[in-house]
Amino acid sequence: MPKLTASPTNVWNLSLGGILEYPIEIASTLLKFGRSDFPPLEFIFRIFNSAEQFAVENQLAAYHSMENKQKFDYNPRASVCTAGLTVSYDDYEGEELMWRVHYSIDDFLHRFIAPFLGFCQRRRVIVGDVLALPSKTNAVWLGGTTFAGEFIDSVGYGQVAIEPVNLQVALLWATEAYVSGTTEQREHLVMLLRRYNDVLNLPYTYERFDGYWRIVECLGRGAALSLQQETEYKRICVIAGALNGSRNLRSFLGALLLNNIQYSDDAITSAFMYRNESTHSYLQKSVIDDPTLPNNFHFVAECADRLIFKAFGIDQALLKPSRHSIIVNRIV
Repeated sequence: MPKLTASPTNVWNLSLGGILEYPIEIASTLLKFGRSDFPPLEFIFRIFNSAEQFAVENQLAAYHSMENKQKFDYNPRASVCTAGLTVSYDDYEGEELMWRVHYSIDDFLHRFIAPFLGFCQRRRVIVGDVLALPSKTNAVWLGGTTFAGEFIDSVGYGQVAIEPVNLQVALLWATEAYVSGTTEQREHLVMLLRRYNDVLNLPYTYERFDGYWRIVECLGRGAALSLQQETEYKRICVIAGALNGSRNLRSFLGALLLNNIQYSDDAITSAFMYRNESTHSYLQKSVIDDPTLPNNFHFVAECADRLIFKAFGIDQALLKPSRHSIIVNRIV
């Protein structure tokens, strides 16, 4: 069956770390997208860049530098085109299939690929629409999935969670986890990425702390703990002063225990105690002035990162924990 290649589309805000010698590439079939009514068409997605796009990538990093962030006209959502993406695919026939192919590919790119790359680099990554038309058609344009709003609803730059050189292998692992899951499992992964991106858009440490805590807590809610893990939970309750137990702590700790995420007694008890204080004394100034807040924030952020790595089957050794600069509780 002959292969076709759609016209390149743009990718915004993705840092590739250099001019790629070979494109980042993943392959899949529409059957794996969960569409059992599709023929087994293969699609190959390739991300590439040029010398000009790499120069723009460096300009984006310079614009979002610490020095520039202190200026009145700085825009945290500033975005630029740093890469391109093409899709090669088996030729096919039929106008009805054309529409289903078109929307399935763009759905895959906009609901999974772009948010996942955004998670890898803690920023909003945007992928344009792709027209994967068959060779025999009179159509010249199909309505795409609107993404213009994404330019204004999240940060355009962030610290990378995975070095650009490791994006290929991370994307392969994540794609396998996504396409092999049930519809419910895929929705769960998509919601993890959406919630994570929402947290990145919050400017203050105490806001992000709550967001990351809730992600971790939800991932451990209703967890069936072993006898050994129950013993560990009770031990932490004693240290944290929760002598009657705590459902929030059990869920949070359960997510870490079930996924073999390491923690220290000091880190988890301090985060739990701050979470309680934040919940019950929300309007107290001491909550946002708490000297333990920066460490608690970084701890829960790393827990969320590692659990999402786990959910997508990514090697934990690839994680670069975030270490944000914080000025009066504002993340810069």
